[in-house]
Amino acid sequence: MSVEEALLKCQMFSGLSLEDIQEIAKIAQEQTYRPGEIIFQEGDKAQNLHVLLEGKVLDPETQREFMA
Repeated sequence: MSVEEALLKCQMFSGLSLEDIQEIAKIAQEQTYRPGEIIFQEGDKAQNLHVLLEGKVLDPETQREFMA
C-alpha cells in the first residue's frame, strides 16, 4: 500500500482533497520499527505525525494497543 493510499483510508484526513493528500504524501517519510522499539515517549517535544500503516503500537502507560 502506498503512503497516499494509506492516508486516503485514514479518517483523520477524510476532509482533505485528493490534491492535499498527494502533497502530504510527497513529504511523508516511511519508517520501520523493530518490535519493542520506542517511537516516542511522554513529554517528548512533538516533531512528527505518526500514521500506523501496519502492525500495532502499545501505549505502556495505559497498556492500550493501537492496530493498523
